[in-house]
Amino acid sequence: MKKAQEDNDLFNIIYDRTFVELRKFVLYKAVNSALVDDILQEVYLEVFRHINKLKEHGNIEGWIYKTAENKTKKLNEIYYKYYGNKRGIEEEIVYEERALTELIQGEEYQSILTEDEFLLLMMKYKAGYSHGEIAKIRKITEASSKMKLSRIIKKLKEHMNLFLML
Repeated sequence: MKKAQEDNDLFNIIYDRTFVELRKFVLYKAVNSALVDDILQEVYLEVFRHINKLKEHGNIEGWIYKTAENKTKKLNEIYYKYYGNKRGIEEEIVYEERALTELIQGEEYQSILTEDEFLLLMMKYKAGYSHGEIAKIRKITEASSKMKLSRIIKKLKEHMNLFLML
C-alpha cells in the first residue's frame, strides 16, 4: 500500500512540474489543437505505466518530451489519414508555399510586410534560394534565415485569417 502511494505521489509531482510546458510543446507540434488533450492523456498514461522505470531514469523530463513527440507524430498521421485533406504533410507545405507566393504577387504585401521582409520572402519563394544561400547573401546565419521567414509567414497567415473573417 505504501509503494502505491509513493508511485502516486511521484506521478503527481511529475505531472505538476511538466504539464504546463508540455501542453505548450504539444500544442505547437499538433496539426490540430483538438488533438492536444488526447496526446497529453496518452503521454501521462505512459508515465503512469512506466513510473517504476522512471524512478531510476536519469532524465525523466527528456523521456516525457520524447514520448510526447512520438505520440504527437502518431496522432498527426492518423489525423491526416482520416480527417486531413488527403494530402501528405510535405504536400501541405508545398501547397501553403504556393498560396503564399500567390498572395505576395499582389500589391497587398505593401500594407502587411516591410520592404526587407518582402525581399526575404521573394528570395525564398520567388527566386528559390535555399536558407543557406539566403544566409550567405544577407550575412546572417541559416537559423536566422529560417526564423525570419517563419515570422514573416506567421504574419501573412494572421493577415489572411483576418481577411477571411471579414
